[in-house]
Amino acid sequence: MLKNRIIVLGLFITSSVYVYLEPNFITILFFYILTLIILMSIAHLFLASRNIVITQVLESSRVPHSTEIKYSFEIKNRSLFPYPAVKIKFKYAEDLFDNQFDELQLVLHSEESKNFDFSIFCKYRGNYHVGVDKIEVHDILNIFKINRGIRTPKVTVLPKVSIIPSNSIKPKYLFSEYDFDRSSTLDKDSIKDIRDYQKGDSLKDIHWKLYAKYDALMVKEKENSAINKSILYLDIKKLDTDFVENIIYQDKLLEVFLSIAQRLIDDDHVLDIIINDHILSESSFFTFDSIFNTTSDVQFIVKDTSDALNEFIENNYKNKNLSGIDVFIFTLEDSEELEAVLTDMVNSSMNVHLFETNPDVEENAFTSDNHINHYQLEKNSNVGDLFREVG
Repeated sequence: MLKNRIIVLGLFITSSVYVYLEPNFITILFFYILTLIILMSIAHLFLASRNIVITQVLESSRVPHSTEIKYSFEIKNRSLFPYPAVKIKFKYAEDLFDNQFDELQLVLHSEESKNFDFSIFCKYRGNYHVGVDKIEVHDILNIFKINRGIRTPKVTVLPKVSIIPSNSIKPKYLFSEYDFDRSSTLDKDSIKDIRDYQKGDSLKDIHWKLYAKYDALMVKEKENSAINKSILYLDIKKLDTDFVENIIYQDKLLEVFLSIAQRLIDDDHVLDIIINDHILSESSFFTFDSIFNTTSDVQFIVKDTSDALNEFIENNYKNKNLSGIDVFIFTLEDSEELEAVLTDMVNSSMNVHLFETNPDVEENAFTSDNHINHYQLEKNSNVGDLFREVG
């Protein structure tokens, strides 16, 4: 394009000089012909911006993590004029959809339409655009171009949940010191009594046959039964960086959060979950699916949310012994406000586990000085392997 611009500009300046110095029929004719060609090229480019239409179709707007979806688009020239140089650029082709889209260059003849089909692998959780981002059209002389943005469809990718080995997370409990490997010595069929369900009871102890018969939750009370309690806090303050970086690290953080929540539930834990001003407890959900659905649509925000955790503990554990309680903190990066809350927890003899994805921190002096179990999450961290070390 630069070469063409230099040539056309040189011809235009030369013809203008000749018209000024030696005005005659030939020089004036050449000047007007060149000017007309340039104007026609500009008009052709303007028509292209109005007559090239793109239609995009996404197979589904809400998909599971690590799945493929079908995406197609049609580009159509509605005019009688051909367009010899059209470039198509895709949204997030170099990061979220790395190696899945290539920039297209094509020629559109008079009233021609072309169709393209793709299989897109969705590997990051979030709500973002997918498909054609903009088209770049060049004029006939290739001295001007127009970039036109395209309304791109959005896809919502659900979080990933990884399998964590059974009994690999071994926190202490709020109401009793309890052997995590109790299943090896306790007869699970040893039922002492049947009673009404109470908050804190394990979901696995519910007598489902009686529930079906009487439409009331009843619990099988076993010998040596105990309550396993864990507190999970998801900090939804986003990173102070670009959109793509946030999407990638949010994806990893939510994978860790949901994976450990599922593991704890499967290991008979009762969970209190705090997500900003949303509090999920045993009284508000009965399955992991409920936690998953609530977490899937979480939107990360700019403001600090650590006060929610502090308020929850004050309101729910005010006159209780906090020694030995395990709190799992999930954050993109710690802040001064969050560190103040963590310090109070450590001073109360709570066991704090901090999972952080901050890409700018290699070593966290605060966590080591305060004896906090700190886990640094990288973009490609294997969650299953990470939790083999927890406990």
